[in-house]
Amino acid sequence: MIIGFDLQPLQTEMSKDRGIGRFTFNVLTNFLQNSPNYEKKLFFNSYYDLPSIDTKSKIISINYESTPSVNSITNNLIQFFNYHSKIDILQIFSPFEGFPSPNPVITPFLDKSNFLVSSVVHDLIPLHYSEQYLSDSKSHTEYFRHLKTLYNSDIIFAVSKFTRLDVINSLGINPNKVFYVGEATDDAFFKIDDLSEKKINSIKKKYHIHERFVLYAGGIDFRKNIEKSIEAFSKIDKKLLDSTSYVIVCKIFENDRKRLTNLAKQYGIEKNVIFTGYISDDKLNILYNCCDVFLFPSLIEGFGLPILEAMKCGSAVIGSNSSSIAELIEDKNYLFDPNNIDEITQKINRILQDTTFRENSISHSLQRCKDFSWDDVCSIMISTFEQQTHNLSEIKKRSIKKPKIAFFTPLPPKKSGISYYSLTMLKHLEKFWDIDIIIDEGYACDDPYLQTNFNIFDYITFEHMQQNKKYDLLLYQFGNSDNHIYMFDMLKKYPGIVVLHDVFLSGVIHWMTGKKGKINEFIDEVLYSHGQAGQ
Repeated sequence: MIIGFDLQPLQTEMSKDRGIGRFTFNVLTNFLQNSPNYEKKLFFNSYYDLPSIDTKSKIISINYESTPSVNSITNNLIQFFNYHSKIDILQIFSPFEGFPSPNPVITPFLDKSNFLVSSVVHDLIPLHYSEQYLSDSKSHTEYFRHLKTLYNSDIIFAVSKFTRLDVINSLGINPNKVFYVGEATDDAFFKIDDLSEKKINSIKKKYHIHERFVLYAGGIDFRKNIEKSIEAFSKIDKKLLDSTSYVIVCKIFENDRKRLTNLAKQYGIEKNVIFTGYISDDKLNILYNCCDVFLFPSLIEGFGLPILEAMKCGSAVIGSNSSSIAELIEDKNYLFDPNNIDEITQKINRILQDTTFRENSISHSLQRCKDFSWDDVCSIMISTFEQQTHNLSEIKKRSIKKPKIAFFTPLPPKKSGISYYSLTMLKHLEKFWDIDIIIDEGYACDDPYLQTNFNIFDYITFEHMQQNKKYDLLLYQFGNSDNHIYMFDMLKKYPGIVVLHDVFLSGVIHWMTGKKGKINEFIDEVLYSHGQAGQ
């Protein structure tokens, strides 16, 4: 078996020093050391510097080529794989690499790949918080272009059970190709059994930390919920507040520092809240080891790596009862509602004041972290690869040209049984047809699967572009509601096959004539069809 690794996450500024870069490095290292029976080819982006990797595997540097638009992707990476570099599996560690950064990233266009495609999903957070992450059309288009990589993947590895279910439920992807793989920590994080008071005092002095401290490590982002955690910290018992700091470790821009510092001042705790900025792993390891409690108040995570790092260092850990955080911490005693400030405060108070509760949390952390290892991650990946290689013969058939179909139908969010009928059917029909969907004007489809996998036009655009000339077949989903009014004129101009969902069309004809102010035409049709009794 020949495995190709897309290793751009080890190169880009957005990933190389963060969780995705660490995941990529550790999995790659494990593969290189522990899977001698497989040939590996390492693919890098020539736009960036090559990372230092000790390997005898073949290193291939791919030239970045800018694409003129997301609708005309002529990416030389996939051509290179197809024509110059035989592989059986392409492992993509970051299918969303490059989003939302403007820096160049090669995004494989995988519709016609003749090898198995495997992707790792770390989270779908922008999909759930689209107002914050996808507010402009460019970022929305870019995200959904990357999302197509997942739909075109034969294997999807999710870093948490929460993320696995999210991929299945939010994207409508077949559960049989989505696998929980887990994650682990770097060797840089470990429990220091002989940590001296001198080292502890030295690092506290460096960052002006009080005698005791609550620690957070992660990022500054609205979903990280830092604002509510500062407010919750400000409400802990006064006798604790006098001797306790809240230490926030992360890279922070100056505008965020000012904003959060002003918030701390508003709550009267500006001397308690400390922003260290980015710090090295060895210093963070010491902070994990000597903090009184590690606090993780995030609203949503795909995994939550800092939690596992803190656990491995023997920290008492409390966190949100949401997403993968609850899955990772596991014990409900150490969870809180991240939207309930008083509940966060109560949990901080208890773990700082109740010695037994805190010691139990430490014991739980040291035990729980043993459930995660890079050996286990790679073992799952390899066994999955071996199980899935029997699909290779089917994958070779991808290049067969499909008939092109124009599919006229209402779509979600239209409240119509035919909308959801079409959503279900299209997932099966796309295996055999190349489908464009034609909808009524005045609304946009909100289903991520349809948005990602199909071109969707309103019927006016369809006519303007003379789309009918390029189709092998036009297919109309016809029903008895105003969602189908536009299809009458389309069917006259562009005949096709009609799937009739209702025996009677009196409702749609009534809406259509009423909309045009020609209700008398409806009455005439009733008289023609049923006579005076029908009226």
